[in-house]
Amino acid sequence: MRRLSTVVAMQYSGIIFDLDGTLLDTLADIARAMNRVLRSHGFAEREVPEYRSMVGWGLEELTRRALPAEHTEGSGRQNNGLVAQCYQEVVSAYAAAPVVETEPFDGVPEVLRELHEAGVPLAVLSNKHDELVTTIVAQTLGLQCFRVVGGARDGVPKKPHQEAAHRIARELGVAPEETVFVGDSGVDIETARRAGMIAAAVTWGIAPREELKSAGPDILLEQPTEILTRLKFRPHTAATQHTGANQGRTET
Repeated sequence: MRRLSTVVAMQYSGIIFDLDGTLLDTLADIARAMNRVLRSHGFAEREVPEYRSMVGWGLEELTRRALPAEHTEGSGRQNNGLVAQCYQEVVSAYAAAPVVETEPFDGVPEVLRELHEAGVPLAVLSNKHDELVTTIVAQTLGLQCFRVVGGARDGVPKKPHQEAAHRIARELGVAPEETVFVGDSGVDIETARRAGMIAAAVTWGIAPREELKSAGPDILLEQPTEILTRLKFRPHTAATQHTGANQGRTET
């Protein structure tokens, strides 16, 4: 954890954003998909707020946490088979309707637009499946502001492993130590730490403020505009700006 005075004094070259709880409020649509699967197996549905402590590690881990404990504890073949089956079902249910109630948090589109117009390289890194991330971003924020939009792929470690964050930094053409990783969970803070990036935690997302503080981010952001007012970015020429036409994707 760096000194706050150092963090706000530095100039940065790029930003990697988490998706759920950082740029978009996706909880209701995730809960709907998971509850559909629980209901189909005769299990009790969960209230939307219950899912706050279950998201952030991808849909497979969400499935494991949402199922009744007696069906997930241990490593028995029957339990593992149920988790795998329900995971595939929730992936299908969510992919069929990922943007029903999902929407950007207030102020996020305007901040992204201003950063993009200033030529700051922007990216998204999520533990959701790669193609699904691209679909959701395209339908809610548009792809034009981002040089890279990445999600999970088979055989590639998910956050908090640093591999995907490093890969994105290379695609953005920025050094890890000059990159701000913006997220709303301990997973994102740990990802930034492992990648050698600045960990910026946002308080408008899913994790409680005190939980974020205990994870030790380099800076806490209370509202999206603070990305512009509390962090400094190196000036970029118009030639370095990206139109979104050649938007890249990364394995994450």
